[in-house]
Amino acid sequence: MSKEEYCKKAEELFEKKEYNEAIECLNKAIELDSNFANAFNGRGWCYYNLKDYNKALEDFNKAIELNPNHADCFNGRGKCYYYMKEYKKALENHNKAIELDSQEAVYFYERGRTYFELNEYNKALNDFNKAIELNPNYAEYYKYRGYRGASNLYLKNLNKALDDFNKAIELNPNYADSFCGIATCHFELKEYKKAIDYFNKTIELNSNFADYFYGRGQCYYELKEYNKALGDFNKAIKLDSQEAVYFYERGRTCYRLEDYKNALDDFNKAIELNPNYEAAFNGRSRCYCNLKEYNKAIDDIDKAIEFDPKEAAYYYN
Repeated sequence: MSKEEYCKKAEELFEKKEYNEAIECLNKAIELDSNFANAFNGRGWCYYNLKDYNKALEDFNKAIELNPNHADCFNGRGKCYYYMKEYKKALENHNKAIELDSQEAVYFYERGRTYFELNEYNKALNDFNKAIELNPNYAEYYKYRGYRGASNLYLKNLNKALDDFNKAIELNPNYADSFCGIATCHFELKEYKKAIDYFNKTIELNSNFADYFYGRGQCYYELKEYNKALGDFNKAIKLDSQEAVYFYERGRTCYRLEDYKNALDDFNKAIELNPNYEAAFNGRSRCYCNLKEYNKAIDDIDKAIEFDPKEAAYYYN
């Protein structure tokens, strides 16, 4: 078989998700021609789908070395960096892919996801809209709708966000993140009971994601149902014990329940995880006040003021 025939066979195997078998064919193509960029690119995508991002990067790097104008290689390399959480490197590669081919909708979608992770929501939204302009079928892709909805949510375009999340659910009724998105919109609108209904559905679909319990706990807190809030924050911490905000919110809840010692423990943990958490210093200060440890309370409120000297409540405390 020729190198082209091995590549064609690999494509057929790739479509069937038989990635290891596809890699074997591409290895043979590369044996026949060690400068065959398409074979390295194809093998890179196989490794990517096997979540072996380091090997995928090696192949995408080689493919780019052999053909610096191959947009798909930059897209693949960008996606690897994205899943390795190296978002700035991912962005550089998606920019290059778009520079080489500005008519490919998926490149804008992937760059939009990267901007989203970098908290650049306006840029993310622009890219998601460009993707749908280039390929209207993206409007029927539930993950696209989910990401665009989340961008609108962070930009406080709540009605637009709700439209996208509802469309995502219509396209995929089991997409938990979109139910979470709708719940968060209702939370922002102070419609806490509606938000709880959607968080319940989210948790029904995926009970192993800490943020869902955290979100529902916030709703219960705002409704002054502190024991229910405490249960949800406990669950969030059980699922993820490295997130400072979960301890902070549980600390606030314990404080409301007048359980100052446990509140103090949680504020201590929040500060341990995030030494610049000014709200946690403020919360701990209030605990110390109630425990009549006034010197410690003053030290903590001084620290909170150091972080934010314009917060009037800190001076009152």
